Amino acid sequence: MRREIITIWICIILLSLVFSSGCITKEKKEGKSTKTIDTDGDGVVDSEDAFPLNPNEWVDSDGDGYGDNSDEFIDNPNEWVDNDRDGVGDNADEDDDNDGYPDDADAFPKNASEWDDWDKDGIGDNSDPFLVLTLTHATDETDDSNFCPRFGDDCIYFVTYNWWLFSDPPTVDSQDINRYGISSGEIMSIYHDNKKTPAYYGSMEIETILEITASSSRIFFTRNDIIYEDNTMYSGYASDLLKVESNTYATTIKDCGKYEYCHSLDIWDNRLVFVYEAYDKKSVYLYEDALTLIEAPNSYDPDIDNSSIVYIHETEEGTVVRIYSNGTRINLTEFATGVAFHRPKIYEGAVIYEREEGNNTDIYYYDKKSEIHRRLTCTSEREYVYDFDGKRALFYRASNDKAVEGLYVIDVSTGNENRISDFGSNARISGEYATFAASENIYLANIK
Repeated sequence: MRREIITIWICIILLSLVFSSGCITKEKKEGKSTKTIDTDGDGVVDSEDAFPLNPNEWVDSDGDGYGDNSDEFIDNPNEWVDNDRDGVGDNADEDDDNDGYPDDADAFPKNASEWDDWDKDGIGDNSDPFLVLTLTHATDETDDSNFCPRFGDDCIYFVTYNWWLFSDPPTVDSQDINRYGISSGEIMSIYHDNKKTPAYYGSMEIETILEITASSSRIFFTRNDIIYEDNTMYSGYASDLLKVESNTYATTIKDCGKYEYCHSLDIWDNRLVFVYEAYDKKSVYLYEDALTLIEAPNSYDPDIDNSSIVYIHETEEGTVVRIYSNGTRINLTEFATGVAFHRPKIYEGAVIYEREEGNNTDIYYYDKKSEIHRRLTCTSEREYVYDFDGKRALFYRASNDKAVEGLYVIDVSTGNENRISDFGSNARISGEYATFAASENIYLANIK
């Protein structure tokens, strides 16, 4: 009996040792009790940490899923951020960045410096160096009567229309025409000063307005004329130049006969320069209150600023770029043979122009004040000048390399150039923007 009792006690002791050994092994494997584990190392054990995997958060007082350390409204389960610091949570705030643009109309509701992204490239328009905006060209009578697409308060371009499609024709403000011009189209009438009565209207559908430009008080345009010879009607054999003064009807400035044309209109304030072409001979004229012949054949490609006219002049000696100012003519270049000059542009005495020799065309810059005269571009490509504002020039570079071809803006003081687009024509500078055309669209590029 005694032996059995001893045996039982030995078994109890052995079993205790086994279980004790098992607990020790488990403790060694886990290292700590689950009650002391702190996975994210933030000093708060997991069992008490609302965010056990986030070392920056451990309490969520309002139970909205945002830790109190980052929650700007720890007692409000409906709010957690106040982006503009106005005391109103973003969920209830209709303008999170307090920039004056409601969130539902703000492309960047958290950025007070941005609100639009016209070209959808993810960069706000205020900081986007090359903003491109596509505006669809209007084509039919269903368009809004206020048919000038706008960027902010400014008219971007003027759309040509077939006027006979309208039972109640839309109005045209001469300022809209002045800023961005009209491309050729079958325009039957010209309206101005928001009047429904046309200042000019074509007598027949085959009459077409070709070019148009305007100042604050005058509209100038050319039209295909209708000519009769031996009772036969010819259309488009001539283009007359007409003007519309404020609140008056159109009057003819230059009446052209068969194979005579007025074209290349350019205006500065109320001073108009244009080319009169007759049987391939071209002359440059100025119109203020009367016509003045600037240079007889062969002269062409005129451009005008507040005091001068620049143009190309051809003689038997060669071709030159010439400036006319107050009756005086100055040659900017030497007479050259085998060299052609094109599309000079002038702004407050500064001039840019193209110089073509062989297969290459480079752009040159001249400044009357500083007497600087230098080449701006030097490539093996062809380059075509569109516009110049005294500081920057727009030009197109034609190339077989698609990575090189495109529309460029160049700073004339530094020579630095930037590629705006891989396409574009009829480009114009307007403040910080350039407008240009492609197919049926007008584009707007930020060039600031």
